[in-house]
Amino acid sequence: MKKILLTIIFTLFATVSEAQDYNYTVVDVTTPGTLKTRMREVTSESYIFYLKVTGNIDASDVKFLRDENLALAFLDLSETTIYEYTGTNGTYTVPIRTTYKANELPTYAFSNSYSTMGMSPLINVILPKTITSINDKAFYYCTGITEISIPNSVKTIGKNAFTGCKALKKITIPSSISYVGVTAFTMCDELTELTIEGSDTYFDSKAFFSNKKIKTINCLSATPPLFAEGAFEQLESLTAVYVPANAVAAYRVSGWGPLFYLKILASVTDAPSVMDARVKIYSSRSEIQVEGVTPGKTVSLYSVTGKQLQSKISKEEGIYFGVDKKGIYLIKVNDKIYKVINT
Repeated sequence: MKKILLTIIFTLFATVSEAQDYNYTVVDVTTPGTLKTRMREVTSESYIFYLKVTGNIDASDVKFLRDENLALAFLDLSETTIYEYTGTNGTYTVPIRTTYKANELPTYAFSNSYSTMGMSPLINVILPKTITSINDKAFYYCTGITEISIPNSVKTIGKNAFTGCKALKKITIPSSISYVGVTAFTMCDELTELTIEGSDTYFDSKAFFSNKKIKTINCLSATPPLFAEGAFEQLESLTAVYVPANAVAAYRVSGWGPLFYLKILASVTDAPSVMDARVKIYSSRSEIQVEGVTPGKTVSLYSVTGKQLQSKISKEEGIYFGVDKKGIYLIKVNDKIYKVINT
């Protein structure tokens, strides 16, 4: 049944997604544990693709979302608060009395590894802004998820949290995270890019082990993050580990060196075929400076996802783009693309 529904969902997206934006069904929950009742009060629809939950929920509500919504593909929990729950109706694999802590995405939250759980064909999840932990196997084998944003409130990612998320393409580890668990992102077969924002994150054994399509790792901190043996081994497609320009040596003499010595590169890079030695790009906390472009040429700033943010005409003294956050940006000069990591 689930495979049939998933096929129908993707068929619908392919035929009408370009023509309109779907409206989310919004359900506000005052009392944790009453989401199921509130949904019945809000809508009579049997199959909901887009759902936004606001208010107060607990592990029993997460279990309801996971197991009783066969068509749920897009889920927005950004405006929810997760409360503590003790009972037998939580997300755990067997109905034993368990305590689930407040502000933690519970163990097995949306796990899709058992025939009796994980019935929702999730594609995108927006997590609560206040959670401090993504617990073990929270998204275990959620094979349809293509995108997920981890809030800056999160401090730990548990064991196997995203294992088997085979459609996930990119992931950013915020600087707030101090620990990424064992095999947290293994078997993410389509993962091509990893961004690590901070220096205090510790990656446990096999955190990203054997993800064969990862091409780039972007480290935004000048201090190399620490990791256990095997955390980043067997990344067969990796071409570069981009780090701040003043930190290349530090990374090469750290634990990153034995694995990726020649692949550790300064964050402002170009493919050799499009390199223009005259163009110089510098970044700081609040701006990106571009020099060496012929006056009168158009220079554009893009997000790493390809969205144009700003466009200016070059001058003799150079161009300055104001940016309000650190991260990866693209600079386009004529037909040439430059990548810059703003720290």
